[in-house]
Amino acid sequence: MEWLGHIPEAWEAKRFKTVLSRNDGGVWGEDAITDGTVVLRSTDMTVNGQWRLNDPALRRLTARERGDGLLRSDDLVVTKSSGSKLHLGKTAIVTRELAERECCFSNFMQRLRAKSGYEPRFLRYGLNCTAGREQLLFLGSTTTGLANLTGRIIGDVLVAAPTSAEQRAIAEFLDRQTAKIDELIAKKQRLIELLEEKRAALITHAVTRGLNADAPPARHRHRMARPNSKTLGSSQN
Repeated sequence: MEWLGHIPEAWEAKRFKTVLSRNDGGVWGEDAITDGTVVLRSTDMTVNGQWRLNDPALRRLTARERGDGLLRSDDLVVTKSSGSKLHLGKTAIVTRELAERECCFSNFMQRLRAKSGYEPRFLRYGLNCTAGREQLLFLGSTTTGLANLTGRIIGDVLVAAPTSAEQRAIAEFLDRQTAKIDELIAKKQRLIELLEEKRAALITHAVTRGLNADAPPARHRHRMARPNSKTLGSSQN
C-alpha cells in the first residue's frame, strides 16, 4: 500500500477522515487573569505526544467557543502549525484528568474524535509513527518551504485499520513497551547528569589540588600581604 508498505491481508487501509466523527479546529478567546478556561497549546505537548502543563494558558471564552472547544477523554489533539518539523503533526491523547478540568484547545491545533469501533490510542500511534509523520510532512509542505496542516490534510492521511480487538491489543502492547523505553531513557539521562557532575568535580580537583590525590591540603590559607599604615607613611616620606 502507498505510504504504508505491506500490511496484513485481513487489514484495511483507510483515510483518516473515514474513521473520525469530529475533525475541527480550536479556539483562543481573550486574555484572562483568573477564572479563565485552560486552553491547551502546542507548547503544552512534548515531541513524543505527552502533556506538560507547567504554565497553562487561561483564556476568556464565549459560551459558544467553550462549547465548541471543550475536549473529551480520548480525543486526539494534533499540532497543525509549527516552525519545526519535529513538532508539526505531533499528536497527544486527552486524558481523563484533562477532560475533568474542562480544557479546550487552541486554534493552532486540530481535534480528532474517533468513531465507535476505532481505538484512539492506536490512531495516535498511527499518526506519530514514521509512515504517518511522513505523510503529514509531505502533504503539509508548500512552495515557500513552510508546512501547515489542515483538517483536510489530516483527513487524507492513510492509516492501517485492523479489527477493534487488534487495535486495542496493539495499543496496549505499545503502551507497555514505550513505557519501558521511556524509563530506560530517564535512567540514562540521570546517569549523564551524574557523569557531568563527576566531570566538573574532576576538573575542579585537578586545577585546585593537582594530580596527586594523596597530597595533604595546606594547613593555612595563603593570603596576600597588605601594607599597614606605618609602612605607607614611611614610603611616602
